[in-house]
Order: sequence, then C-alpha cells, then structure tokens
Amino acid sequence: MTAEPDLRIHFLDHLIPRATPGDYRVVVKNTLSDPGGELDAQDKLLPSEETFEIKAVRFVLSEASVHAHYPPRESTGAYTRTLPHITLSRSILPWERNLAGTRAEQPPA
Repeated sequence: MTAEPDLRIHFLDHLIPRATPGDYRVVVKNTLSDPGGELDAQDKLLPSEETFEIKAVRFVLSEASVHAHYPPRESTGAYTRTLPHITLSRSILPWERNLAGTRAEQPPA
C-alpha cells in the first residue's frame, strides 16, 4: 500500500514564536519548605545560571523550507494575471525574526 502525501494546509496570518532569536539567561533556585517554613535553610543549594543564544537564518530561505511555490520554476506562460505564492514547510518561519526599527506614524486621513 502506498502512502498518500499529506495535503493538509493551514493558512496563518500571524504566529507568535515561543522564543525569538537572541541572548537568554536562565536562573534556577531551589527551596524546600513545609508549612513551618524553609527546611533547607542551613544547606541551601546554590542558584544555577546558564546563558544561551537562539540563532535563526536571517537573509536566506533554504529550499528545504519551501514546500511548494507557484508558478513552477522555469515555467513559461501567461502569468501576468496570476499572483505568485509560496507554501512554507514550517509555520513559524516568517515570524522567527523581529523587524528592526519603528513604524512611521500615518497622518490622519
């Protein structure tokens, strides 16, 4: 039996990533207590701290990130009335980076 391709497509107008590219710091502190107060007041574990960086591709879109696109590569035809489009393999890809700068204020109409 042949496997059928996954043809499910989800259209997203936005997606908030869990973590954006940048430098992060994680600090872990341990406290053991009961209703009477802290139990390990004499022998506390020292806090642990780790720093890490999340990196993301910035200026390149690899071919592996593209699920499909239209019009097809090297095709010829009357595409003047056709909107080109692309389907990405990962839903988070367009929102992995924050835009630099600020939006200019629009004057009232």
